[in-house]
Amino acid sequence: MAESQVEPISQELDELTCDVIGMALDKLAMGDGIWPTLVVANEKGERECFVFEDDGLDVCLIEARASVRKLGHDAVRYALYYDGFFEDEDGLTDSAMVVEFGERGMRCAYSAVVAYGNPGDPEHFWYDEPLPGGEEKLLF
Repeated sequence: MAESQVEPISQELDELTCDVIGMALDKLAMGDGIWPTLVVANEKGERECFVFEDDGLDVCLIEARASVRKLGHDAVRYALYYDGFFEDEDGLTDSAMVVEFGERGMRCAYSAVVAYGNPGDPEHFWYDEPLPGGEEKLLF
């Protein structure tokens, strides 16, 4: 497979990822901070959600990534979101949510970045369309 080609994303993984993005954006609009949150789904589509908030953001993110195998032993796909930033061509940064997602059997996972602004102000909260973030280590 050429480096520039992206594997096809299954409908189930796409649906999980879109649902997770929507869940995180709802939290941000209401002013709830977003800690690293892992959602795993089994073959039947049953989902479990785990929030990692007992330490600093970096430690929680490491713990969330390490927990995919332990918490998702029956899982076939996952999506993990966390708060981050987005840097544009001019070097300016904006708040952004990052989502990593993958499925058993894929050669790698992928990420998407969603820039947002005015969290906690539902009337003026905004977000951009998700942008591809690139390839990530598959956590299974």
